[in-house]
Amino acid sequence: MDLGNSIVVAVILIICIAPFIMIRYNNTQKQKKMLQSLINIATKHKCSISHHEFCGDFVIGLDKNNKHVFFYRERKEINLSKSIDLSKIKSCQAIKTRTITKANNGDFIVKIELNFKPIDKSFKEIKLELYNEENTELSGEIQLVDEWEKQINKLI
Repeated sequence: MDLGNSIVVAVILIICIAPFIMIRYNNTQKQKKMLQSLINIATKHKCSISHHEFCGDFVIGLDKNNKHVFFYRERKEINLSKSIDLSKIKSCQAIKTRTITKANNGDFIVKIELNFKPIDKSFKEIKLELYNEENTELSGEIQLVDEWEKQINKLI
């Protein structure tokens, strides 16, 4: 009888734990694929990734030696990749767009971006959209944008 109970408990534990293991495995595989895409972008620009960070459906990376920022977003519809040469950038600013609702008497973040202002005013500003309320849920983008703004401005 003890062996039977042990087997039942083991099967129940496996059934309960298996979904979490599968989710973790799938997330790890997705992150490896996204990081490889980011490395490929950096390689095309003769750079390497010295620091990177994942958040939601994107990864952002930095080559401190060559002063480049790399961005890769993977969504079902479109994959987006960008490379920014910081030697041509004057400043980087974190932009958090908010909306105010009268019904709830509160404000909500609808978009988070890193905005790169070029030295040469004939070039357009470059914006990396890290969060958009229509596509994703907030999952650390606020802290990430503030941290990366500081890191990037130190290099500029």
